[in-house]
Amino acid sequence: MIPVDTPVGQKLLANQGKTVQQVLAEKPCQTCGRVMSLDYVYPTKNTVQKMNRVLPEEAQIKYEDFLTIYEIVPLLVKRIGANAYDVLISIFPTLVSPPFRFL
Repeated sequence: MIPVDTPVGQKLLANQGKTVQQVLAEKPCQTCGRVMSLDYVYPTKNTVQKMNRVLPEEAQIKYEDFLTIYEIVPLLVKRIGANAYDVLISIFPTLVSPPFRFL
């Protein structure tokens, strides 16, 4: 067994920590304790503000709720129906045109 207080032991421990972190993909927030994803699934404050500009007041999203994009899309559909697609297109215009062409 390699002692943790050696450089080799610390490197092994760091590598093991990265492996565990990648497997878990979620971690509790150090400030609030809420379990959050380590993936890039949370919209930025600016993105939430853009959504709220085109949404009616009763359908607006709170940034502080830290909803993932996977939670926001169904929520938009539930709150504003078929107009949710138009809202997403107005915020992300690249959704309209695919990144490739069919020949």
